[in-house]
Amino acid sequence: MENNYQKYAKLHLLNIIFLSISYVFSFIMFIILFSKADSQAANMSSSTINFNSLLNINISWLFIAGILYIICFVLQIIGTVYAYKVNSTVGMILYIVGFFVFVCGLIGAIFSLIDVKKKIKINNDVSISPNTGL
Repeated sequence: MENNYQKYAKLHLLNIIFLSISYVFSFIMFIILFSKADSQAANMSSSTINFNSLLNINISWLFIAGILYIICFVLQIIGTVYAYKVNSTVGMILYIVGFFVFVCGLIGAIFSLIDVKKKIKINNDVSISPNTGL
């Protein structure tokens, strides 16, 4: 059973890493988008901005973002199942809310990882404790 808990902990940690990378990647994409908007607004005499050119982000960035978000989506589904197996109710609920509210998935992964680490510690304490004869 402890081996399963180790597997669950690795998955939640992987989920935390991928979700963090996707948040940073999204932030970088928004900075690029808004920097293009600022440069266009400074160069244009009118207040209208050509949104087609604003959304003309490099295709490779969009491809990487798409792959990253698909990986995060799959990891969130698996993380939700593993949070259920460990009886991490708060983690499971936050994982589910995380499908709609982006940050909640990361918080759910953190709570689930904490619950798994507690289960591992409890199992180690029980297996190491000496037999008292009771």
